[in-house]
Amino acid sequence: MTQLTQERLLLGITAAAATETAVRETVSYAKVQKAFRRAVFDCRDSKFVLAKAATTAHIARVFLASCIDRHLAGELDPAAAAMAKWWLTERQVHRIDQCLKLHGGYG
Repeated sequence: MTQLTQERLLLGITAAAATETAVRETVSYAKVQKAFRRAVFDCRDSKFVLAKAATTAHIARVFLASCIDRHLAGELDPAAAAMAKWWLTERQVHRIDQCLKLHGGYG
């Protein structure tokens, strides 16, 4: 129980990294994969999905940096760490699902 805050924070770090990786890989894929004779990236709906995913990844990174700073200062309590873990993992699942849809049948 003494390491619960740090363990929750580590799960949040993993979730944020997975979200960023999914966004980066999906952007790369969408730029080369063709659908209806044009790149998936060039479709307006794809750009909206990727913009939302990139925004979520950026917000997650900023939130995570704040939590890490608080943890290093000894100010991050278990409840705040639980909030970070919950929000970051929920966003990870949702955004990776959205990115996966852009991979079409390959997803």
